[in-house]
Amino acid sequence: MHVLFHFLDVLNTVNATCKVVYRLITNDMLINSVTLRLDDITASSFMTSMYGYTVQALAEVLRLLPSQIYIIDIKVHDFVSMNIIIQCDIK
Repeated sequence: MHVLFHFLDVLNTVNATCKVVYRLITNDMLINSVTLRLDDITASSFMTSMYGYTVQALAEVLRLLPSQIYIIDIKVHDFVSMNIIIQCDIK
């Protein structure tokens, strides 16, 4: 499914199309997931520059295809010294 977003302010108008992918997360996926804690990176930086590298690295280490790894949650936590916590399901 593709969604069109329309943003405007007093001077500017911008349109953006976004592809929405829906995946059912099962209890089995959550039970068999791992948690990664990353330091010195924001969630925005992770999504724009590190997402693909992280999936590829996990696939290499675990000897899986990148398509078998799903990032199912990204959280910003204030109670730990690291910036973001990522939960990944590994199939």
